Amino acid sequence: MILQADNGQELIDQLKKVTILPDICILDIFMPVLNGLDTLIQLQEKWPEIRTLIFTGHNTDYYLIQMIRAGANGYLQKNCSPTELETALRSIYENGVYNSDIMTYKFYKAVKNNETKLPEFTRNEIELLKYCCSDLSYDQIAQKLGTTMRSVDWFRNSLFKKLHVGSRSSLVMYAIQFGLVSLDIDVTNKSLTTKK
Repeated sequence: MILQADNGQELIDQLKKVTILPDICILDIFMPVLNGLDTLIQLQEKWPEIRTLIFTGHNTDYYLIQMIRAGANGYLQKNCSPTELETALRSIYENGVYNSDIMTYKFYKAVKNNETKLPEFTRNEIELLKYCCSDLSYDQIAQKLGTTMRSVDWFRNSLFKKLHVGSRSSLVMYAIQFGLVSLDIDVTNKSLTTKK
């Protein structure tokens, strides 16, 4: 089933009329009438079996975190190559998730298949992983942890090394995938909260 819509509301209206749902929806963050986040929340409420790829020109932590917390299965920038877009769609279809840091998923699958063990994390690293799922900047996270930005950089770089990744989005995906944070999505109030 292939559908094309000019905005989120049009997509929701079309999905209500079809008998066969698409496997994956590709959403932008900024769409008229109904934006990407509100569209994603409705998709999760009405059709949780539909997987989603966020395909956008915006790559700020704020938007990325909001979309992942709302249930997006992948996040990709529009300046990517056609090959990477195809890879993302295949990964979401076959594995349920995609991130441009491919090592995250190799590691994820290895852990799930008991081929490798989870690395040992310090208390500060676990706290940082949890806060990475919030809208806080690294400077604000340092304040929450009662430490300095230099220490937060140290914790983050240590996590990058242990998990073989190099971006905050990978840390967010890791924290969610391995249950280090649980997510509450209040669809009625359109709010997202992260439980620690």
